[in-house]
Amino acid sequence: MSLITKAPSSTLSKAYPDLTIANYNELIALLERLQITPINYGNLSNSSSDWPVILPNGVSSGVCSKNILAIGADKSTFFKQRWKNAYPFEKACVYLLDYYEKCQNITKLGVLLTDVWRPSVLSRWGEVYEHFENQGIQSVALLYSGGQITPIRWPWR
Repeated sequence: MSLITKAPSSTLSKAYPDLTIANYNELIALLERLQITPINYGNLSNSSSDWPVILPNGVSSGVCSKNILAIGADKSTFFKQRWKNAYPFEKACVYLLDYYEKCQNITKLGVLLTDVWRPSVLSRWGEVYEHFENQGIQSVALLYSGGQITPIRWPWR
């Protein structure tokens, strides 16, 4: 079980300069919540309805939401602290895009929280993320490492 330390908002602004003010504020609120929320094997405790979470045990709400959080993990057996109750990284990326497709008229912000960074996997889906960005759905990737959470720019930008 780990507590997350949030990244400074200037890092967020540099990584995602085009975030709308509303999405920026939503993301800052999520980062503050994550700072005090333990992550236990990929599960987030105390998740609230304004941020449903895409996990193998199901999205916390079957109804479309303005915000969505997907958790993707390194599934290597060599990584002892891996998030066991999260999707593998690429699967989380795909499920986030599937959610966008289903909820494109409602969702405005999607966040991919991961403990592994694989730009080659993300680049494979870059055109689809860009398509949804043009439809008004912004996406942010957050890397959890060493007890800190850091916004990471999409590799194709």
